[in-house]
Amino acid sequence: MKTCTSTNTAIAPKADSENRAKHIQITGDDQTSILELLALSSSLTKSTIKTAAQKGAVWLSKLANKPEQKTEYPNSAQSIDKTTKTKKAERIRRLKRPLKSHEQVDFYYNPDVLESVTPEAQCLFDGKEYSVWLKPRGMFSQGSKWGDFSALYRWVELYFQNLGEPRQSWIVHRLDRATRGLMIIAHSKSMARDFSQQFEQGKIHKIYQANVRGNFLKTITTIDSHIPAGGFQIVYENPSQQISHILVTDKIDGKDALSEISMLHYCAENDISRLKITLHTGRKHQIRKHLAFLNSPIIGDRLYGNIVLSEPESISLDAHDLQLTAYSLSWTCPLDNQLKEITLSEHQLDLLSCQNATDVAS
Repeated sequence: MKTCTSTNTAIAPKADSENRAKHIQITGDDQTSILELLALSSSLTKSTIKTAAQKGAVWLSKLANKPEQKTEYPNSAQSIDKTTKTKKAERIRRLKRPLKSHEQVDFYYNPDVLESVTPEAQCLFDGKEYSVWLKPRGMFSQGSKWGDFSALYRWVELYFQNLGEPRQSWIVHRLDRATRGLMIIAHSKSMARDFSQQFEQGKIHKIYQANVRGNFLKTITTIDSHIPAGGFQIVYENPSQQISHILVTDKIDGKDALSEISMLHYCAENDISRLKITLHTGRKHQIRKHLAFLNSPIIGDRLYGNIVLSEPESISLDAHDLQLTAYSLSWTCPLDNQLKEITLSEHQLDLLSCQNATDVAS
């Protein structure tokens, strides 16, 4: 019997806390099961390994037949032949079968990730071949090498599986983990392709609401001169000459980006402005970057917020979750070619309340 070869590589711990994460890599002998090999190559119980596999932490890939060289590992009694992966790795959830000699398994074990609690998503529309969901804050759009159980698409698969209606799920667009909002999930490759094309062609429209500190319109009209010329444009209504909306054109990562921002109302009691944002392009963190560019970072944005710790009100506001929700979604249904739209209620937005707010129109 060919001897199993394995490596066990621990991820470097974080500076502020102990990190128990590790990467275990094994190749097979055509006889021993994947589960047995992983148990032999780690200090983990088989039950722990099986649970981690169900949560998406185990990956399988095929290797080239000819080894390039043999590498010795000082912290292991074994060695591994260095080979080249020839096929994209795929998640596997069942570990009973023997691992073949031309296959490799990578196990990314992080108990902090695997033990985390996943918030629940809510199904708002079920078209059988696709569905629309309200993704909560804290839930990922897609998984990582450490697992996918906390990703929306996997959560949806398990939801329908528990109903006795198993469906595969594909994401066709993304929201940041910290952002709440509407997302379309496809349940076939053809449906995923159709919706992806609609997004690329700008046929699907998403509108967001966000809370920012201060009176947004006053901030805009008193912006410092360091804002680059051409970075934004104030659009006025006629004949009232009130501000209608702001067009932000500041490039993101060297690419054109366009956001349309208007203020819905301002709450003087909490000094919060509620904004409506329409995206005309889809760059990473576009809304968050554009509002920070306008000196109006979203409340709770710890990445672009530039929190002023000397101001107590800033600390209390920014202790909240990111105040950004994708609240309106419209699309053309591929099944009946009809225009459909979902808009969240104020309660579903899950944003800080702007009670006693003054509407812009007033």
